[in-house]
Amino acid sequence: MRRIVAPQYSSRVQPDASERRRVARYPIDLPIELRSNGVAHQGRTLDVSADGVSVLLAEDPAMWASEALSFALMLQHVNADDGGRLEGSAMIVRVESRNGGLLVAFRAQCLSMLPPTLLP
Repeated sequence: MRRIVAPQYSSRVQPDASERRRVARYPIDLPIELRSNGVAHQGRTLDVSADGVSVLLAEDPAMWASEALSFALMLQHVNADDGGRLEGSAMIVRVESRNGGLLVAFRAQCLSMLPPTLLP
């Protein structure tokens, strides 16, 4: 587990050059749940890309780069055949304090889609 504190920066972890943006990001605001160390944290997505997702949490839990987590992203739907829940496991690539909350950027590793007809 890599834990780096860089006082000259506002972020807890400086991204490596290899973690900088390689693909386009698309702004999207959807509810998301992150689960780290068995604890669920509610947040909102800021953007998504082919590489991963950036999330803003209202709270400031202890999360670190290179830590594994799971997530559940509720997709909005227009009718009963659209939407659903995207679930998966991921690796955190960046953590920063932002606007009194915590920005968590992660790279998804395994995904599954639960259609709306199977949601509780």
